[in-house]
Amino acid sequence: MEKWEEYNALIEQGKHDEAEKLRSEALKEAAQYMKNRLSVDKAMQKDRLGSIGKQKAACEEAEQHMKNGLLIIESLQKMGLLSGDALKEAIKGKRKENPYFPYQRPFSRLKKEDEEIDRLLRVKGYNIDTSLSGYYEELKTHHVRDLLEEIGIAPRRLLEILNAVCDGINAHSTNPLLLQNEIKKILDVCDENAVTGQIVQILLLQGLIYWFENSSLNEKDEGYKDAKAFCLWVYDRHREVCVFYFMNFGEMEELKPLSDYLLANSETGQSLEYIEQSKQPQPEPTNPHFTRRLTADGQKKLFEGLIKAGLLPQDTNYSHFKFMFGGTAIPDNEKPFKPLQWLKAKQLLRELLEGVKKSDISKAEFERQVPSFFVDEENKPISLPNNKKTNNPQSEFISDLIKDLATL
Repeated sequence: MEKWEEYNALIEQGKHDEAEKLRSEALKEAAQYMKNRLSVDKAMQKDRLGSIGKQKAACEEAEQHMKNGLLIIESLQKMGLLSGDALKEAIKGKRKENPYFPYQRPFSRLKKEDEEIDRLLRVKGYNIDTSLSGYYEELKTHHVRDLLEEIGIAPRRLLEILNAVCDGINAHSTNPLLLQNEIKKILDVCDENAVTGQIVQILLLQGLIYWFENSSLNEKDEGYKDAKAFCLWVYDRHREVCVFYFMNFGEMEELKPLSDYLLANSETGQSLEYIEQSKQPQPEPTNPHFTRRLTADGQKKLFEGLIKAGLLPQDTNYSHFKFMFGGTAIPDNEKPFKPLQWLKAKQLLRELLEGVKKSDISKAEFERQVPSFFVDEENKPISLPNNKKTNNPQSEFISDLIKDLATL
């Protein structure tokens, strides 16, 4: 008699304690199966990046999934739809096709692009020569390099792949769709290995973002807009896999170095942390914060000027604005404070805040506070960029506005 049949028979006989004991044994066997499954090395086609070792957290998660599976099977059997063996075989087949079953692979919906369209897009070529030494130092500082070595992924191999992708982008920068397809191939190969595949996907895309963001290209350079557009495509893929990672593996203690690194160094990680924190009761922000006191006339002039210039939305809460710019207390009926939405370049926000911040606040504290008070158009907390003067015509407008505040 199969264990599933024995379990049902015990339930029908009212022998619940024995049935529960049998269930517990089945769960342990299922957990051991998942544990063994995770510890088997899978060669990632030619690249052989290794796989995750035995993970306690993964086993606990597997136990819970299998427990849920038991309940589903039990219900289906009572309905007379499937035998235990039939359903087990069906699940086994699905998992053979997709190791993430019952979920989809992270990039399963990413379609292949028609590369023939590239020649019709009139894309300007560009060349990026950013050093990756800073990125490697980040991995070392946050112990991500140590994590990679522990789970069988050679950091050197990861950097070799990253270099190959960077060289490919420079060589084919006029063919963005071809580049997207080539990166998709790499991501698909990584998908063959759950957990380790996502680690490689994340770190490869994170490396590309670092490479783009630290380039010497500026807005006047040919190809700047095309490079920026491709970087945004990479960022979107990074966001997708980071969300998948945090939903499925982010709580694994063994992966804490990677989770901490992403929360500290990626916009996606910071946004997820912000969302998580926003679910918790938050103390009301209190003055003093980093802006100096402003007169009522100064607050009004600044508010109207920023709205008219399209730097803040028309529906910006004035009480929240006055709290941010001047520390005016928020009325009880308008609490809690909601971060202000900034609609233009982050550099413009830096120029504005540099002009109204307190003179005795440190640079580190100033930059630390900004994400708590400002979000972008997608409601993601804003981290200020390095101060880099541009030829944005609104820079002069902000400069004049700050000068006017001194007279009010």
